[in-house]
Amino acid sequence: MPIKMPTTDEGKLNMTPMIDIVFNLVTFFMLTLDMSRKELAALDLPRANKGIEDKQPPQPKTEEEKLENTRYVINLLANGNIMLKGQEYPLLTIETPQGKRNATPQEQHASLEKLKAQLRELTRNPALRDSQGASKVMVLVRGDRTTKWKYVQWVMQICAEQKIWKIHFGVEGPPKE
Repeated sequence: MPIKMPTTDEGKLNMTPMIDIVFNLVTFFMLTLDMSRKELAALDLPRANKGIEDKQPPQPKTEEEKLENTRYVINLLANGNIMLKGQEYPLLTIETPQGKRNATPQEQHASLEKLKAQLRELTRNPALRDSQGASKVMVLVRGDRTTKWKYVQWVMQICAEQKIWKIHFGVEGPPKE
């Protein structure tokens, strides 16, 4: 009579710990990865018929290359405000407990001074400046289609006062055919 050998689990691999680790990694990456584009506000950008696409620079390898590729985005919103790094600077309308009202010239000037101070703070690192004091930082100005041109000029003037010469403008490309 043949003898039956008891079956054992020696040949099976317990996958439970590996699955736990994978779920922990997925959770970690979902919580730490910032997939939003906080600097880019939802704007109705003007169309460019003959613009040249601004290519992304290659990934920097050294710390100096990372500093040279620093870019700040200034959004000119449809409501007349300017946004830099999530901070709004009101130029047209001011929120009050009673509702919205038009900004006075003094309030506009104060907002522009705050924007100027913020840019000065962001670019004051000596590594972000060349030997003549000009900034190596690039500023991308994105303006809603309904934004007044004078606000774009004010932003350009503020950049010039901070010796920021690399100013690009964000527009939509020509319509796809």
